[in-house]
Amino acid sequence: MPRDGSGNYTLPPGYLATPGTTIFDTQHNAPLEDIAQEITKSLPVDGTKPMAENLLFAAGKTPILNVDGTGNQAVRASQLPPLIAVRNEATVVDLNTFTTVDRFTATDPTNAPVAGGSRTWLIEVFNTPADPDSVTQRATLVNGGAAITVLNRRRTFAGTWEAWSTAGVTTIAAATDVDTARRVDGKGLWWDAAAGQHIYAWASPLDATIDLRDLLDEQHGVGGWTQRTGVNTGTNCTVALTLGLDRLRARYGRGTIKIPPGTWLFNTQIDPAKLSGITLEGIHELASQMVWAGGAVDFLRWSGASAYSGGAIRRMGMYREDGFSAVSTGIMLQGDATFQPDQFTVENIYMSALGTGYWSKNLFLSGQARTSPQGLRVVSGRNLQLFRSGSGGGYGAGFFNVVQGDFTNVGTYVGTGALGTNVYVGGGGTTSTNTTQFTLDRLACGGELNLTSHTRAKYDGFCANLAMAGTADFVWGWLDASSTAGALGANSNLIIR
Repeated sequence: MPRDGSGNYTLPPGYLATPGTTIFDTQHNAPLEDIAQEITKSLPVDGTKPMAENLLFAAGKTPILNVDGTGNQAVRASQLPPLIAVRNEATVVDLNTFTTVDRFTATDPTNAPVAGGSRTWLIEVFNTPADPDSVTQRATLVNGGAAITVLNRRRTFAGTWEAWSTAGVTTIAAATDVDTARRVDGKGLWWDAAAGQHIYAWASPLDATIDLRDLLDEQHGVGGWTQRTGVNTGTNCTVALTLGLDRLRARYGRGTIKIPPGTWLFNTQIDPAKLSGITLEGIHELASQMVWAGGAVDFLRWSGASAYSGGAIRRMGMYREDGFSAVSTGIMLQGDATFQPDQFTVENIYMSALGTGYWSKNLFLSGQARTSPQGLRVVSGRNLQLFRSGSGGGYGAGFFNVVQGDFTNVGTYVGTGALGTNVYVGGGGTTSTNTTQFTLDRLACGGELNLTSHTRAKYDGFCANLAMAGTADFVWGWLDASSTAGALGANSNLIIR
């Protein structure tokens, strides 16, 4: 028998038995079957059967639901954060008094910037800590272009709330569409209204390190660039890397750009002034490879311009592009009469060429333009393999007017021309232009080691040929040389084996 409107169950008529009278099957069976049917429709307290319809509560209250807030239990409304996301219909809740105020819907867009559609609104209601009788509400359309609406209301002396209004609130600029498709690797965006485009958050980096891939994303868009895929084919990374140099200079003056694993093409020169003070660092030795496909200009040159000394290049593979052999130096440290790239480090470098390509010089350090303070100062290098130099009369490595230079485990191999694997240490011929306080240990020179115009130097290693001049004095150490020519200054003690 159906329950009444209040949910009360009543046995069907005719069930009542009277003492001394006959009980009929219609009087007994039908009521028991009806009772069984109603019990089946009831919700078992042991949870073995779920609800088939919505569960209603008196006056919409759930006073004991999820008291402790643990486990996977449903939460109480008072446990919700003050941020409510709804679709198409927005209900503003005053979380101070937990009273509900219907703010706007798709059919009643009162005070709403835009109504309807499939947009998602974020509704925030806050109370002013110093004024419990004032509430401010902000409605933000997340993936649309409407303006943000900020409203305020106050409680009257009678205890009732006034209508929402813009009185006493500050107007907020228009909201902008967030391009979620371009959120890659955790990068964010901000909207440049003047340019009419999204700008990546790397415009103001959080630290002094930037990944080249992020710069390429910013310059060309995600998926709009490629690594080197063939001879001089692929995205020219110079533009993106220069963008990073500008970012670091503006924020920190100096910093580091990470070159990730892969083969990265560069075919236009990087500005030496912008590169100064910057560290280029690969990720794992030989995994990060820079390919230079430029013309007769030097690839990576640090000049120390505008007093931006320091910097480094480390953990990198560097290659001259196949078919390119115009005069070009791979790594150059050279400034002017005022500024030099002092305090510089070169380490864990493998430099060679692809196909028929050749460098002019692999490594060239010169401080001869500056005499006070003297030269290029305090530079170091270690673990350098230098291949495939010598085009245009170049050589493997040269050190000129270097002061306090310390290089360890350096090798020159497989060059071209008469000087391709040579190493030169010297200067301008005067005290203020000659190399001094210089160390070159564990040298493996495939050509000639040429020693002129320098003092107070130490050598250890081997070379195919050793050429010496009397202007190289106070030189000592041990060298294994197949042949020698000339002699060092009188104050030298270089043991030649």
